[in-house]
Amino acid sequence: MEERVSIDLKLYTEGRAKFYASDLDKLKRLGLDYTNAEVFYNPKMVVNRDIAVAVLRLLVSEGKDTALDLMAASGVRALRFALETEVSRILANDRNPLCAAIIQRNVLLNNVREKVKVSCDDANSLAERLCTQGDRYWFVDLDPFGSPIPFLSSTLKAVRNGGVLAVTATDEPPLFGIKRDKLLRAYGVWGRKTDYCKEFGLRVLIGYIVREAAKRDLTARPLVGHVTGHYVRVYLSIERGAKKANNLLRESMGWIEHCPTCGNRSFIKGMSEIPDKGFCTECGSKLIPMGPLWIDDFVDVEVGKKILELIPKESIGFKESGKILATLIEESGLPPFFYSLEKESSGLKLPTPSTRDVLRELRSLGYKAVRSHINEKGIKTDAPLSQLKKIINRLSSKT
Repeated sequence: MEERVSIDLKLYTEGRAKFYASDLDKLKRLGLDYTNAEVFYNPKMVVNRDIAVAVLRLLVSEGKDTALDLMAASGVRALRFALETEVSRILANDRNPLCAAIIQRNVLLNNVREKVKVSCDDANSLAERLCTQGDRYWFVDLDPFGSPIPFLSSTLKAVRNGGVLAVTATDEPPLFGIKRDKLLRAYGVWGRKTDYCKEFGLRVLIGYIVREAAKRDLTARPLVGHVTGHYVRVYLSIERGAKKANNLLRESMGWIEHCPTCGNRSFIKGMSEIPDKGFCTECGSKLIPMGPLWIDDFVDVEVGKKILELIPKESIGFKESGKILATLIEESGLPPFFYSLEKESSGLKLPTPSTRDVLRELRSLGYKAVRSHINEKGIKTDAPLSQLKKIINRLSSKT
């Protein structure tokens, strides 16, 4: 385990919240990064918290006005919930006694002690106890350092029927198919690294939560899912119903058939059987099945539009958060996974054309095509790969 260093606190501001956390500048001067902080705070996660505030605002507007932050660290998320939404009750928890003490100090600093209560407990133990006591929450946030898997089973129990579970994952190597054995051990998914590995990781995480919820006769349907920087983030509506869970597994879970030779891919609906290894329609090579994972949209368009309107405008992450939501909405209805223009152009030994030009060409031919929220040079389209390559060839010949 990494050694943690005792350092001074620093007063930060994010959104409407002021709070103390470890002084990241002093850590940097010591040659350490934010992961060594005793009272953890990552400024780069502001977009994560902006969208969380917007989701909670939507829930509160529906009368669902309680929130639980299971791993609160400095408490910045809970503080922003209290200050930037009309939520009535928040429980901010961290198992580290120092963090819990600092959260309490930050609660007093922001004068939100009527809304925010603080606990110092193991996340799993707290979630189990809340379930036993019947004290579930409308919005439950699980934002661990690394994988959320050790906490998901318990966390699901703390969400009220009709509530929302928000989950962050930062265990990139297994999720993105880089560590294939760990991907299989941890998530129960066969896969490998591809040029669309980040979207693969998003779909793996959603699929795992869907399956974990189904074990408890619950449906976990994604409202918003995105990959930003180093993390994967999903918000899922949780509802009771074994039949609904069965339908979700049949209709929205499935497999990707990936061609390792040319990069072509297609998907198969359903997860009850591992697909036979077929052959690529583009180059004839044997396909590799990857899954099971989520193959449906990772945004509910109507909900996404509402969330977009509720992103806090005072936040420094407002523009980036809005751009992510707007692009996610555009991606809805298109086949899973994007094509990397850089990879396809490199394979053709051609310069990478403008994303805008490629989108225009695809649309002029009657195909749907949008930019991926994950990759500025990523194209999501219902056009075959061969057509995309023709366009790259044509555009490159004009330059």
